[in-house]
Amino acid sequence: MTFVQRLVYAKFVCYSCRNLWDTPAQAFRYGMGYCTQYNLALKQILDQLGIETQAVTSFKVRVRDNPDWSMGHTWLRVTVQGEERDVCAGHAGNLPGQVNFTPIAPVLPVGVPVLFLLHLGMILFCGYLEWRALLTHSPLPDWMFQTRVG
Repeated sequence: MTFVQRLVYAKFVCYSCRNLWDTPAQAFRYGMGYCTQYNLALKQILDQLGIETQAVTSFKVRVRDNPDWSMGHTWLRVTVQGEERDVCAGHAGNLPGQVNFTPIAPVLPVGVPVLFLLHLGMILFCGYLEWRALLTHSPLPDWMFQTRVG
């Protein structure tokens, strides 16, 4: 499981909110996407390996190396040999059961309809930020597109 998590992290060389319309599989092929895309790509691979996974979300998390982050996050809860672990392909140091964030709001299991609504909300929010930047001639927030270093 650790190998697959690190594989997905390495494949996603860009954190990107500019290709929100891509499916997790497409985002994986392009190597860019945001938490829902890279963690659902990870879910698809783990599911194919017969590992029990559940996508979960929290509307607010505290990220250890980015204390200014105030948004939500989607990741996986994985069950192996009866043990449940948080798994996220969003940080190089993450391991199954050891992630770089702490949920502040309740953790909610999500299925396809809720994931669709969360994703649609992200599209609307980021679309608003794109248009606002365009109309005000101001830069986009840095977090919307970041190439990973190293």
